[in-house]
Amino acid sequence: MSTATYTGIVHGRAVVLDDAATPLPDGMRVLVTPLPERGTGEALLAAIQAAPHVTAEDVAELEAILEKGQRLASPPPTF
Repeated sequence: MSTATYTGIVHGRAVVLDDAATPLPDGMRVLVTPLPERGTGEALLAAIQAAPHVTAEDVAELEAILEKGQRLASPPPTF
């Protein structure tokens, strides 16, 4: 199964793809997943859930690197 993704707009009962040069032949079955509108709460939740999740091992590795280099993760706040 292909992992390529394409975007488009629904017009009536057809999806018109944004890129006219897609390698999809006529009659090919596809799976369409609706995307939430940008700027909505639903879009924000979808973005959070889709984000790469950091593992405990990733955090430990970052902390070890920061400790080894004796560097702060970010500069201290100035008031």
